[in-house]
Amino acid sequence: MTVNGNTDEQTVPLILIVDDTRVNLQLLGKILMKVNYELAIANSGYEALDMLREVKPDLILLDVMMPGIDGYEVCKTLKSSPETKNIPVIFLTAKSEKEDIVTGFEMGAVDYVTKPFNSAELLARVKTHLELKYARDLLAKQNEKLKQLNDLKNEFLGMAAHDLRNPIGSITTTLSYILEYLGTNLTEKQVKFLRNIEKAGRYMNVLLNDLLDLTAIESGKLTLKLMEEDYINFLKENIVLNQMLADKKAITIDLNYEDNIPYINFDRDKITQVINNLISNAVKFSHGDTKITVDIKSGEDFIITSVIDQGQGIPEQELPHIFKEFHRSTVKATDGEKSTGLGLAITKKIVEGHGGKIGVESKVMEGSTFYFTLPLNRRVEKGDGK
Repeated sequence: MTVNGNTDEQTVPLILIVDDTRVNLQLLGKILMKVNYELAIANSGYEALDMLREVKPDLILLDVMMPGIDGYEVCKTLKSSPETKNIPVIFLTAKSEKEDIVTGFEMGAVDYVTKPFNSAELLARVKTHLELKYARDLLAKQNEKLKQLNDLKNEFLGMAAHDLRNPIGSITTTLSYILEYLGTNLTEKQVKFLRNIEKAGRYMNVLLNDLLDLTAIESGKLTLKLMEEDYINFLKENIVLNQMLADKKAITIDLNYEDNIPYINFDRDKITQVINNLISNAVKFSHGDTKITVDIKSGEDFIITSVIDQGQGIPEQELPHIFKEFHRSTVKATDGEKSTGLGLAITKKIVEGHGGKIGVESKVMEGSTFYFTLPLNRRVEKGDGK
């Protein structure tokens, strides 16, 4: 593309002029040919729409007042088609009323030039919008390349994680067997050494599982199995299991909820992952002999679940990044527990996959509240069986 000397490899910009007046077509052609633009001519809105089935110009100069179908209707039609919606349209008209200009922009035009127009002004506007289109097209191509690279990355990570998970699982299982059945024949130093290897292996398994989850979600392979569930009973079951982890640090987990929390549709396995991640994080970053509260409230359109701890809190500058992949907080777990940096990113994607939202509020030395919503519009009445 050539835009006043800026050259892409192959083509000169093609400009379609749509006007029912011969004098205007001749004048516009004379002005635009000074810059060596390639021109296409249509004498009516119908002719322009017919021509656009075969020709895709880089920019359209479109008269507003034409018989049959006016410029506004032509522009509206163009913007409703995926094939032509990104072609910039500049209206040419004798109208200069504010309402007419607003109407032009509402129809999707990028600019508006009134007659009689100034040649230098017209050329400057055409040049500007061609350059903007070129930049948008280039950005779209780069985004497509980035998407392809991201897909390749996800495919590689998924394959690597899948291939590594089984051998690492075998190693940790073997180590557990050795420690349980042969540990009495080992020295204290040997046992400690094997436990460190086992611990590292389990951490690697968690990391690999998180990578598999993340690559599946980013590849659009997150499939939600929505089922009608009693949300409170579901949470009670999960809290019992998480309390075992919390007991190691003498942390209690309480569940507070309002009466008449409705049954809702959600994916039990995925929301279990969300709950486990939020509670385990609260345990990791809390000191012993403290309390974690899981609080449930029902709004008009959603249920909100909050996990509230009395831990160390998160510095304010870290909060905007807390749900990003591989984010590592400067706050250290109180017992040295490790984190993959993927759990909250996965949690966010799962919640958003349900149509919900997730957020965090925190104060250093006071604790954090992680909360997420699940929409009630996915609810089915008990007994519907859907």
